[in-house]
Amino acid sequence: NLPMKMIKLSYTVCYALFTMIGATDHHEYSPEQFSTCVEVAEEATNLNVSPVIAISTSYEESRFNRDAVSYNGCCHGALQINPSYFCPNRRLHDCNLIQGGIIALRNFHFRYARKNMSESYHIHPESNHQEWSSPLCHYNAGNQCTRRSEAYARRIIRRADRLSDIVYNLNVISKTQLACAYDTHANTNTTYSIK
Repeated sequence: NLPMKMIKLSYTVCYALFTMIGATDHHEYSPEQFSTCVEVAEEATNLNVSPVIAISTSYEESRFNRDAVSYNGCCHGALQINPSYFCPNRRLHDCNLIQGGIIALRNFHFRYARKNMSESYHIHPESNHQEWSSPLCHYNAGNQCTRRSEAYARRIIRRADRLSDIVYNLNVISKTQLACAYDTHANTNTTYSIK
């Protein structure tokens, strides 16, 4: 179980992302997508992975669609992982795909980053997630980074940096607005559009 402070951080990070993408992405998001975002942030926090990197990756991979399947059928879930590599039993059946995706991010960070994971976890206004460049590139492409996977990593890092700045400046987000986000999330019959 996560402390209440971390749960609030998960909601706040997702609320900030949905608000941020609302400026450029004008389609509706469901409570299920918001719930998936929160679950990704909570799992990342629990496994000591930057929640802004995790949700930025999930947004890039699936727009928080926990049922997403890649065009070739090998990658599944909100973080688009290959179960044969990142699930405990190496099969899709009974695999927690969000947890597997966060573990994959953590493993790629450990293998390819120049910084210690604990140094990359904090959210502060000078956040610069450049140490995630190589891990995200490999998360996307496997053993060999390509131009396409490098561009993928840059998109996620830009989004994570912007999101970190927003979350850090929480004075902009009032307690009332955050309470509305909780209420919207709790009402599963509501679909909302953030514009």
